[in-house]
Parts: sequence; C-alpha cells; structure tokens
Amino acid sequence: MVILFSLFHDIFVNMENLPHSDELMVRRFVEKLAPFSEMDWSEFWSRMEFAEFKKHQFLLKAGEVENYLNFLVSGIARLYHVIARKEYTIRLIFPGTFFSSYSSFLNRQPSMYSVEAITDIRLYQMSFEQLEDLYRVSDVAPAIGKRALEYFYMLKEKREISLLSKTAEENYRDLENEQPELIQLIPQKYLASYLGITPQSLSRIRRYLS
Repeated sequence: MVILFSLFHDIFVNMENLPHSDELMVRRFVEKLAPFSEMDWSEFWSRMEFAEFKKHQFLLKAGEVENYLNFLVSGIARLYHVIARKEYTIRLIFPGTFFSSYSSFLNRQPSMYSVEAITDIRLYQMSFEQLEDLYRVSDVAPAIGKRALEYFYMLKEKREISLLSKTAEENYRDLENEQPELIQLIPQKYLASYLGITPQSLSRIRRYLS
C-alpha cells in the first residue's frame, strides 16, 4: 500500500511539468493504474470531453448530483463543504489528477460538497453514463476503476493523517514543496481553511518561513 501511494504521489506531483499533450498527460496517469491495449485507450479517451471553467465558476454545487469524473490539466480547483455558514476546504486540486465528488458520483445521491474553480481551469470530463458504457466495452476498465478508487482513498487517508499528526506549518511546507508556484495563486482564506487554521495564523506562518 505504501509503495502504491508513493507511485501515485510521484504522478500527482510531477504530472503538470511533463511537456506533453493533454491526452498524453491523462494517459500517463491512467497507465499507472492498470495495463491496457491501444483499443482500450481509444475507448477510454473517446469518452473524455474537454471543458473550461472561469475563475470562481462552479463545477458542482452542494445538493446537486455529481455527473462527471474530471481530470484537471491546468489551473486550480477546490472541493469544499459549508457548515453553519462557514466554508471548509476539503481538497485543493492541482493539475495532473482526477477529481469528483466521488460518493455522489458513484451512488447517484446529492453531493455534500461544492467544487469551484480557484483560477481559470482546463479539464477533461467523463460522465457517469459514459463510464458505465466504458465498463461494458472494455475488460480492463473495471481494474482501472478499482485502482483509481484506491488512489482516492489513499489521498483522503493521507490528508486525515497529516491533519492529526502534523502541525499547520508542516502541512504548509509540504504543500509548498509539492506546488511552489501554484500555491501562490490560492487565496489565503481558502488555503487557511484547507490547513485548518485562520488566515491570520497562515500569515504568521508565511512571515516566519520567508
């Protein structure tokens, strides 16, 4: 499990720096999940549709059913939850990875989360119906889906462990090391929420580290 996460982590951190086309960026991620033939890839890629969203535009609002599995190729997005009128950023999404409100997508139930573009973003989407159709025509698709779910689970577990075992400063350092340029584009209130601290505390951490 540790080896598998390390592999996925390297993909996640380094993918945006690869000087390749969008298709190859997606393919290099997917091929680490399970081996597939050219025909399998053709079936997969033919179901991915390009989309663009402007800064602050919503991909999904809480209460809606998630209809898409997304792969981000540029920009930054966030997944967040609102409790008692306060926003909690659950995940920051950087280029080179899939994202979705997974429970809503898989169970066809209203999402607890909203997904918002922090910057202008470019991505590829596969609808739930397209994924179901892919499972019918490709023998390897279920294996890819299984490994993808393992990856999503490990991302969630890693974040939970980090919040419990590391200080906000340590988590900020980790994020800064992984995304040194993109982290500067995230509004302070979103970043502070993700780290579980106030914007004022984040300012103090940044001053201390500068």
